[in-house]
Amino acid sequence: MTSDLFEETNCFEAHFGEWKHDPQCSRLEVIAFSPLPSTDGHAETQRPGVLGADFIYAANVQFGPGGDAHLQFRISDEGRYGVSVRESGFRVYRQLLNLSWEPLPNGDRHAALAADVRHSLTVTAVGPVFHVRVDHLEQRVEDEDNSLAVGRFGLYAYRISGSNASVSFSDVRATTDPTAKSNFALLYNTLGYLLKGTKRGLVRTLNHLKTGIDSTGSGFSIKTTAGQIMLEGRLARLRDTYGMQLWEADFSSLAIPGAYVLHVQIAADSAVHVLESSPFAVEERGFTRRMLKPLTILNAEARDAAEEDLRKNWVQRTPGFYVEPDGAFRVDHADDGLGALIERSMDGYLEKIPNSEFADGYTFTGRVTILDGCEAQLQFGIGAGQRYAVTLQAGSGGGCAHGGGPGAVRLHAVRLHVESPIFRFQPLAAYIFPEDAPVRAGVPYDLRIAVEPQGMVTVFVDGEQRLQNAISINPRHETFGLKVWSGSARFENVAAWRPGIEFRRAQIEPGAWVEQPSLVGWLLPCDGSVFMANGTRSKALCTPLFTQRRGFHDCNNYIAESNSHGAFLAGLVEVWATRRDDFSVDEQGRLRRAILTTVEYLEK
Repeated sequence: MTSDLFEETNCFEAHFGEWKHDPQCSRLEVIAFSPLPSTDGHAETQRPGVLGADFIYAANVQFGPGGDAHLQFRISDEGRYGVSVRESGFRVYRQLLNLSWEPLPNGDRHAALAADVRHSLTVTAVGPVFHVRVDHLEQRVEDEDNSLAVGRFGLYAYRISGSNASVSFSDVRATTDPTAKSNFALLYNTLGYLLKGTKRGLVRTLNHLKTGIDSTGSGFSIKTTAGQIMLEGRLARLRDTYGMQLWEADFSSLAIPGAYVLHVQIAADSAVHVLESSPFAVEERGFTRRMLKPLTILNAEARDAAEEDLRKNWVQRTPGFYVEPDGAFRVDHADDGLGALIERSMDGYLEKIPNSEFADGYTFTGRVTILDGCEAQLQFGIGAGQRYAVTLQAGSGGGCAHGGGPGAVRLHAVRLHVESPIFRFQPLAAYIFPEDAPVRAGVPYDLRIAVEPQGMVTVFVDGEQRLQNAISINPRHETFGLKVWSGSARFENVAAWRPGIEFRRAQIEPGAWVEQPSLVGWLLPCDGSVFMANGTRSKALCTPLFTQRRGFHDCNNYIAESNSHGAFLAGLVEVWATRRDDFSVDEQGRLRRAILTTVEYLEK
């Protein structure tokens, strides 16, 4: 039994270029090509409302000198197949979503084909195998990948630069056997089914089967993965939906938890086909475990920008660093030996550090809070055998066991000793806090380190210059680090900026200040809120060389768009309010963290 796929459908619709067609849409001619770089152009049209898996697709094609005529098929969002016919022969190819064209194995056939003459082209597609015939030439081609199983039909025309070739198609037709197995598909819930819920599978046709199926010879069974039949039944006809014929297998009465397979037998005309699902689960709380948890907890954890930043862009030289819900990096109880140290390895834009971006100097920033103990450091100039650090020392304020006093900010060098493989500390400059305004535990301090390419280093604390000293440094070959020694601390807003950015202290609420980057001479904040000289809302200077991220990692993490995060937060809170008892105690804690991460991001 064969069926004409183009019999009761709309005509071809142009995607680009202009096409002329007859009333039956069986003859089409390109009357205007769309331009392409370095070529004269191309044109494409597709048949809406028609899908094909196995079929015969045929047309008479005609092309002028320098032109190509293509039949394209199984067109989808994943890619397409096509047969190109031109003066030098024909080619069977696959075009993927990224627009890469690749001939299939054995897909090139070289032969002299006359221009401005009709050539008969027929494609017979059966699964991954295509039998192509052009006039008297035949070729069998197989796609081992077999990833493009179904899709639309189309025509494509192309001509080389400088060519005035015309391209036309006539007697365009496609037929299929709707009783073939490829016309049927088994639809079921691959996530599984709730034990006490509705359990149904569907059989659908791709192309309309006029006589339907034989209900007496068709049916379904539910089997265990060991092959034991647990339930049998008939297929029930449903009304057509989106042009598809549907039959239902209802096994809602299955009430025993386990792993099962849906087995369907279809009798169509004289053919009998068997379709079988992959194993699926029937269980209690399957929705929670397989959908609700992945869409909330696991989704939030996978998108956590700070977690991804720590995991991908930093190297943990010693253990201890982890991420708090607001995106801060934190260390608890680092020892007084090596302490806890991480070093930046990637700039966050898929480039390794060190790199030439730092050759003209930079400004290294971070908000540092000592929770208890002795020291937290911003390290920079990390190279072979040396590094520099700006250390916030808590003294008595943090209960440091290795030194008291009001605390200090210190610039020092760490160099590998030439006679033994140990590092030596070399103090370079220090600022001692006043006795009446000591370093306080739990209070954040904004540190800013401006490094000039000649080696002058200027250190600011909460916007005030406190240290300046010349050092030996090559910014091009160095990277950055964070360290906690003998205590607990957290780091926020860690970033490196290009020279030319200035910072100002901005009060966001009583007692709360931020270091706001701005363009020198522009007095404009680097927050994307104003247009720059080039008419955009961004400028190279305002883009940090790297930055510590927070919130959720997607495009909105860069453009500070709150709508999607707000919608996600609403969903998380709804799950917490109505479904938290479906989660374990540990999972409830992870859900709480996801909610706090979203709230912290939106507040900032």
